[in-house]
Amino acid sequence: MIEELSEFKGLKIGGTFTMYISMQDVKNFYDKIKDKVEIIKEIHKTFYGADEFVIKDLNGYIIYFAEAQNG
Repeated sequence: MIEELSEFKGLKIGGTFTMYISMQDVKNFYDKIKDKVEIIKEIHKTFYGADEFVIKDLNGYIIYFAEAQNG
């Protein structure tokens, strides 16, 4: 995961948490929140065909939002 998100580099192992949320209409959701949250990884097409983006919440948690290719 360090290769994907530089935010994990240099962190000690401890109380970490990453959340992955599968949803419909992820592009519309991204457009609604992109100016209100810290975007870690812009929306993109993954190697497995999902549309996905990543944010860091106010507590420092990393949250993935994705929509499978078939919705």
